[in-house]
Amino acid sequence: MSSTNYLINVKNLKFQYDKKQVSLDIEKLTFPKNKIITLLGPSGSGKTTFLNLLIGFLKPTKGEIQINQDPEFSNFGFIMQDNNLYEEISVFKNVYLSAKNSSKWKSEVRNSLWIEIKNKFLASKTKDSDVVKLDNLFAKYLKKSIHVAKHQVFFVKLMYTKILFYLLKLSFKNIKILLFLLENNYLIQFFFKSFMPIAKKLQIEEIINKKANNISGGQKQRVAFAKAIIKNTKLIFMDEPFAALDAKIKESTINWLEKIKKEFDLSIVLVTHDQTDALKISDYITVLNQGKVMQFGESEQLYNNPANLFVAKFLGFPEINFFKNQNGIDFYVRANKIIVSSNKQEGFLPFKIDSKKLIGESLLYKATSLNNENPISLNFLQTNNFETQSIIYLKINEEDLLKFDKEGQRVL
Repeated sequence: MSSTNYLINVKNLKFQYDKKQVSLDIEKLTFPKNKIITLLGPSGSGKTTFLNLLIGFLKPTKGEIQINQDPEFSNFGFIMQDNNLYEEISVFKNVYLSAKNSSKWKSEVRNSLWIEIKNKFLASKTKDSDVVKLDNLFAKYLKKSIHVAKHQVFFVKLMYTKILFYLLKLSFKNIKILLFLLENNYLIQFFFKSFMPIAKKLQIEEIINKKANNISGGQKQRVAFAKAIIKNTKLIFMDEPFAALDAKIKESTINWLEKIKKEFDLSIVLVTHDQTDALKISDYITVLNQGKVMQFGESEQLYNNPANLFVAKFLGFPEINFFKNQNGIDFYVRANKIIVSSNKQEGFLPFKIDSKKLIGESLLYKATSLNNENPISLNFLQTNNFETQSIIYLKINEEDLLKFDKEGQRVL
């Protein structure tokens, strides 16, 4: 992957909370940009630790994490499970405060304000050399004020004072104009102009005056996105974004998230423990277990070509079925590869239905083979309604079997 196309590079990463046990150990991993990438695994697999390392909440014990140096990724958004909104203030104020606290966004406001001052008041009344000098002063101020450390605050304020005194030298009226523009809610005006198109695209324009505690969970998530997007963020991290949503809202949110990703050209890295959600939403999935990456790749690749038995079992519903053992090799089959017939046919084996359960629009069946020597049980989904204890016939093609060795590694 070329240096311009990657989002995050991880090299020889190790992290441990204490000296006894390594919590995360990743040799090499590269995330592409402009994709939805899921960190997936059971509880304790290391996915939240990995997310906190990517965000910078934790520091690696060893190794490095490189985020693309493109300026669009320098200011990322983080959406937590509870969406992190101020419940007692309006949606509008929630998003405004997020923007106002962003140095990147404020630098854009300052730049816009400066252009307005220069175009409206300075250019026509001031020498070209003075305008150039002010431009240079302002550029230095802008550069220093974007990522200012505590020890630099004095120098940034000094630069700002130089600009004011230079304006004062030219004309006292210019100072009054500057203060007038600032005092007349220039920040709010700039914010409103930027925010309303975003609110429309996120479908929250009807709730901007409502308090956050009076909107739904799905709407809160959209507001959380607005807080990130208003700052021109192109990289968003999400921690268990669907955990608090009911099934219906979750489904619509997943569809909406895919649309928003394309609309705003976002790169999204999210954590989930739900493999069904991961398969629905992800362009790429990182499967973690016990602090190690079991496999990374496109969703379809991981489902159809798992590198090991852990990934094969963790991804997909119902869980992949054990079919047979032959010469020390275990053979498994996905439920969607099982061919079902109510009639006896050549190449089909007889099974008795043990149980059935309605799952959405399909029925989940468990059936056991009538081979008394080596009976096997298979789980599969069907829309056809078979009675329990009835006999059906199943066929599995050899090319649809996945093979694994004793260590659980894939055999090709």
